[in-house]
Amino acid sequence: FPTRRSSDLFASERTFKLGDLGRAWVQGMPAPHDGFSFAGDAGYAPFELMLGMPVDEQTKRFGYDMYLLGSLIVFFFARATINALIIEHLDKSFQPAIATPNYGDLLPYLQDAFGKAVMEFGAHAPDQIRDQLTTMVKQLCDPDPSKRGHPLSRTANRFSLERYISGLNLLAYRAETQL
Repeated sequence: FPTRRSSDLFASERTFKLGDLGRAWVQGMPAPHDGFSFAGDAGYAPFELMLGMPVDEQTKRFGYDMYLLGSLIVFFFARATINALIIEHLDKSFQPAIATPNYGDLLPYLQDAFGKAVMEFGAHAPDQIRDQLTTMVKQLCDPDPSKRGHPLSRTANRFSLERYISGLNLLAYRAETQL
């Protein structure tokens, strides 16, 4: 698991990628990476994937993307991934590198560490948008994949990113107009 902060991870390169669409997919079209359990760098994968919790195809395709968007938001302000922050706050006796417990048994500890990670992230976010961003991160990165998503989208498509994209666009617009 990546436990180092970005300053350590990218110190030698001085550059890094925030995203990579090299393994993107289009619904209905087969892709060479369709059989992968995760189509990205495993260091950014949600905990349920890393610990072998079975998930449905919707969670695999969209819930993981949701998690990655939240982690990107965290990284932008805190310069650490949500995984690194969660691991930093996770009780050391439950570190996934030490043992692989049942995901359900670990979930309460992940939830506790996640709450602390979100608070740490919030300390890095600008005051004017802290509440909006921490709410987004809570909804996007919840360690329980069944709780991910915007509460108002749960009846239609709980994995829809439209509300988050609109919210981020609104925050960007407000920032531009305040300059």
